[in-house]
Amino acid sequence: SDSRKMFVNTRVLIIAFVHKEFYYFYTLSLFLSFSLLLLVTCNHALSAHF
Repeated sequence: SDSRKMFVNTRVLIIAFVHKEFYYFYTLSLFLSFSLLLLVTCNHALSAHF
């Protein structure tokens, strides 16, 4: 009973960790793509301006 409780807790921790990692990578990729888009837009604006 006690070992089973520990196993469930470990599983919950692993699931939470995986979701946290996934969320972190998702946010990072979203931020990077946004930065890239901003950079491209700025480059286009600068090249059009000059």
